[in-house]
Amino acid sequence: MLVAWLAVAQAQDLTLSFPQLRPGQQVTFTIGGLNQGESATLVRANAVGPGLCPASLGGMCLDITGSPAIVASAVANASGIARITLTVPANVPNGLDAALQAVAVRGVGGVDSVKSRAVGTTVTTGAVCPVYADPTVLPGGDGSAGQPYPSIGYAMAFRDPSCTDVLLYPGTYDETIDYGGVDLSISSLEGRDATILSSSVGGTLVRIDSGETSAAMLQGVTLHCELNPWSQAIYLDASSPVLDDLVIEGCGGTFGAVRMGGSGSAHLTNSLITGNIDTAIVVPSGTHVISGNTISANGNVGAGGTTGAALHISGGAPLVEGNRIENNLGSAEPVVYLSNATASIVNNLFLTNSGHSTIYAYYDSGSDIVNNTFVANDGRGIYFYYASGTNFVNNIVSNQASYAAYSAGGTWVYYNNDAYPAQYGGSMGTPTGSNGNIAVDPRFVGGGDYNLVWGSACIDSGWDGSGYGVTTDILGRSRPRGLGYDLGAYETW
Repeated sequence: MLVAWLAVAQAQDLTLSFPQLRPGQQVTFTIGGLNQGESATLVRANAVGPGLCPASLGGMCLDITGSPAIVASAVANASGIARITLTVPANVPNGLDAALQAVAVRGVGGVDSVKSRAVGTTVTTGAVCPVYADPTVLPGGDGSAGQPYPSIGYAMAFRDPSCTDVLLYPGTYDETIDYGGVDLSISSLEGRDATILSSSVGGTLVRIDSGETSAAMLQGVTLHCELNPWSQAIYLDASSPVLDDLVIEGCGGTFGAVRMGGSGSAHLTNSLITGNIDTAIVVPSGTHVISGNTISANGNVGAGGTTGAALHISGGAPLVEGNRIENNLGSAEPVVYLSNATASIVNNLFLTNSGHSTIYAYYDSGSDIVNNTFVANDGRGIYFYYASGTNFVNNIVSNQASYAAYSAGGTWVYYNNDAYPAQYGGSMGTPTGSNGNIAVDPRFVGGGDYNLVWGSACIDSGWDGSGYGVTTDILGRSRPRGLGYDLGAYETW
C-alpha cells in the first residue's frame, strides 16, 4: 500500500480531486482553477516523483513518474471546472498504486502552462486507508488522497475504525487534536516546514494522555503557538507515543511547551524546540526519552531558581541523550532543573546558555550526568544543591563564565571531568588532580566542531561509562575507541 510520498516543490495552479479508486466502480475527476472553455488533461503514472516534460503538454514537467499516460481531457464550464467521469476497470488489481495529475496548456508554446498537485493513491476494495487531510479543501470528501478531509479532527472522526494512519497535505491546520486513547499515526507528506498546526483560540495543540502506546506517532509537523504564546504544544500523560521530526515554537504555559508525564515512555526525537516562553520541556515522571533534538533559544520569565529554560525534570527516570542545548535564557533560573529524579543526561552539547547554572541538581536523588560537553555557558556548570547520589562523570566544562562546579552540600560524585578553567565554589573543594579530574584546554577541533584533536588530554581519560549505560557517543560511535573513554560528548580516538 502507498503509505506516503515525498513531493517536490511545485507550482499548483489547478486543483484535482477524486474519490477512492475501486475496481469496477465509476469515478469522477474534478479539475478546478481553469478558465471557461479551457481544456484540461488528466495524466496517470505509477508514482509521485520528478517526471517527464512532454511537448504535448506544453513542456510542463510532471510530478508523476513511471510510464505516464493521458487518461482523458475535458473542457471547463462557466465556473472554471472540468469533470472527467470514468469507470475503473474491474480487472485492476487490489492494492495497485497510481499517481494522477491535471495539466492545462497555456501560452505560446505552452510557456504559461499550469498543473495540479500530484496525487498518489492506491486502488482498493477495502476501507480508505490511510486517510488524508488538507486544510485548503471543503468538507464532502471521502478522506482518500484525491478527496482529503478538511482537517485533522475531521479525519480522526470519520476514518474507518480499522485505519489509524492519517497523512497531512501541506498547509496550516487551525485546530487542536486529542488522540483519545487511539494509536493514531499522524504524519506530514511534505515535511515539518510545510505543515503547521496552530490554534487561533489557544489551548493545548496536541493531547496524548489516555494510554496510547508506541504505535501512536506524530511526525513532520510544526507546532506553532504565536497567536496564543501561553498555549501548550504537547501534553502527554501515561502514554508512550513517538514524537519525531517536529518543530515546537512560540509556546509556553504552566507546564512548559511540552509536558511529558505519567508512567509512560514517550520518545521525543530529531526535533527543533525553539523560541518557547518559560520552560521548553517538563518531565515530572515516567521513563521518557528526549534524544537527538536541538533545544535552543527558549527562555523563562519566572524567578526563584526552580523552573529551567530548556528542561524541568522533577521525577521519573528520563533519558536525555544526544541533544544540542544552546542559547537558552534562564536568567535567574537554571537551564536544566533536576530534582527528585534518576535521570540519565548523557552525550549532550550545552553551548552558550545563560542562567544561574547550566544544570541545577536540587535535592536530586541519583541522576547520572555523563559524557557531556559544556562550552561558554553563563553561571555555574553544575550546581549541587543537597543532591544525593548525583553522578557527574566524564564531562568537559570549558570556558564557563562562573564556577565549573559548585556545591551547597549533599552526597554526589565528581569523577574524571575536565574543568577549564578550574573554578570551584561552595563545598566543592579542589577536585583537580584527584578522582581523575583534570584542568586543561580540551583542544576542540574548532569552528563549531567539538570533537577532540589528537593530543588532547581528554582522550582516553574517562571512567568506564558502561556502568552508566553509556556505550556510544553523540554520533552513535562506539565507546571506547582507544584505551579508555574520552571525556565529553564525542569519542574521538
